[in-house]
Amino acid sequence: VLCETQAAETAARSGFQNNGVNLAHCRFLRIGTYSHWTRDWGPHSVFDGDGTWGIVDPLFNGYPWVPPDGPGKKGRGWEEDDGVNELLAAQTGCPLWAMPAYCTGGNLMADGYGAAFSTRQMINENLPLMSEEEFRAAAEMYLGIRDYVFLQGTEDLGIQHIDCWAKLLDEETILVKRVPAWHEEHPRIEQNVQILEGLTN
Repeated sequence: VLCETQAAETAARSGFQNNGVNLAHCRFLRIGTYSHWTRDWGPHSVFDGDGTWGIVDPLFNGYPWVPPDGPGKKGRGWEEDDGVNELLAAQTGCPLWAMPAYCTGGNLMADGYGAAFSTRQMINENLPLMSEEEFRAAAEMYLGIRDYVFLQGTEDLGIQHIDCWAKLLDEETILVKRVPAWHEEHPRIEQNVQILEGLTN
């Protein structure tokens, strides 16, 4: 648990205890952050060929919905979030591998066995740096993803992350958001579900 101050750690401990969390299974690290979006900028945990746990740290370039010079920045910014993986690796003593590509966590679902799912936004974000084939190669090299499925985004606007409409629950189950037939996302979600169902046949 990343805690910027002692007060934040105290509040986290209290909240966990009040909800029955076993604090013996928790580790509180004093690391400054700008936001709570760890799903996007946080570490990708991997195991190398020797079974050693480490952190893959992809490129990170801020939050597109937060103006870089906008009001409220007050001298702080997403750069603190970008530095967290390096500090986390140092505090846990694990290796850190810098991945030369964008790999937003909220748009990556991996099964831990070499398969992963994202929307095509992942490819689009990386096009200024590399082709789709080059990104696939980087994902295999750094994350062990050999079977990477890219699906269409479901929103007209928004961040286009896969975790906005689907989530892996286990090796055989994907939870998918259901929306009314009149909703803009309905036909796109249903089309993606058909693709996902086809992968199992």
